[in-house]
Amino acid sequence: MHEETSEPVVTSTGTVVVEAGQDGTMPGELNLKINSGRLESWRWTAHAIDGAIPEDPGIAQAVKQARKPFVSGPDFVQHVNPFSGARLTRPIDTVVGYTKVALDRGGYSSSAMPAVIEGSAHDFVTDALRIVSKADVGAMRGFRYGTVVPPGPIKLEDLYHLIAIGPEIGVVRIQGRWLKRQLENSAEGSLDPNPANWTGGWLFGYSGLTLDLDPYRPSGLRVSNIRVNGLPLDPEAVY
Repeated sequence: MHEETSEPVVTSTGTVVVEAGQDGTMPGELNLKINSGRLESWRWTAHAIDGAIPEDPGIAQAVKQARKPFVSGPDFVQHVNPFSGARLTRPIDTVVGYTKVALDRGGYSSSAMPAVIEGSAHDFVTDALRIVSKADVGAMRGFRYGTVVPPGPIKLEDLYHLIAIGPEIGVVRIQGRWLKRQLENSAEGSLDPNPANWTGGWLFGYSGLTLDLDPYRPSGLRVSNIRVNGLPLDPEAVY
């Protein structure tokens, strides 16, 4: 599920279980001490990848070369997205906006905004979808942990990092009762105590919609007090 465990989870049988994020964001190092063919001890270390690590000159040059057709300069090419057919008309390092807060979906379960429930990046994207489509509710599937846009300028490539698969915006009419079911299915697929029932790592992201969530209630009863733009959800209304 691309989670990160800062400390390993050791099961009752002694098995060491860790999750080290995704895409090399947090490589894990496991050191084993073997004596006469038997495991004597182990030590696991999580290594965060951040700006404190110096660049490797060779890799930095290779990255610069690979980015040339996509960034500002004489080598820029208007690539065509193989999924949607959309054309890249501007270099990906073009500044398209600004943010006062970090945009991400990486909070631990103890954070004020646990990533499995919500993320500022998903709030940002769904707000944009709702505004562009003039819909009552903006929604997107919950995914993609590793990308963080720090406070400051937002570049076009940041948007591609947040949504890297070239989707299109779909505008549909949905009855309130089905919106409630979508919320419950999302909670079931992410929070059920039985992992066999999981269908995804994170709840859907929404804009224009608020709710109360109790992960410990039974399936179908976890979501309550649903409001669309401040008004109680009407099961019969079409949004």
